[in-house]
Amino acid sequence: MTPEDIDNLQAGRELDALVVTEIMGYEGCVLAHGDSTFPPYSTDIAAAWLVVEKLSALKLRAQIEDSDGKSWTCTFHKWIGAPFCWDDVGSSIADTAPLAICRAALRAMLSQGDK
Repeated sequence: MTPEDIDNLQAGRELDALVVTEIMGYEGCVLAHGDSTFPPYSTDIAAAWLVVEKLSALKLRAQIEDSDGKSWTCTFHKWIGAPFCWDDVGSSIADTAPLAICRAALRAMLSQGDK
């Protein structure tokens, strides 16, 4: 999956399933097994916050901002040493905070796999 593919993902169960398998650590394709019991990460801020907490445990810090009253920006940063030295490892802009969080988290995980 490319960063551009991630940017085109829409909020909903397909994106939630990617979050489950790629970020939260559940094995297998959840949708293929008909399991819809996982949280609505891409549409509910409480569920999306679980994604922020998961990446925080991986030493990635989230910065989430209401960009202009119409969209949200989420950027995950990785500590690279020295005071105040952070590297942006995943960022996204979306209509809602949960969608921005999910897309940025997937981008962050993609970038971590490249290193």
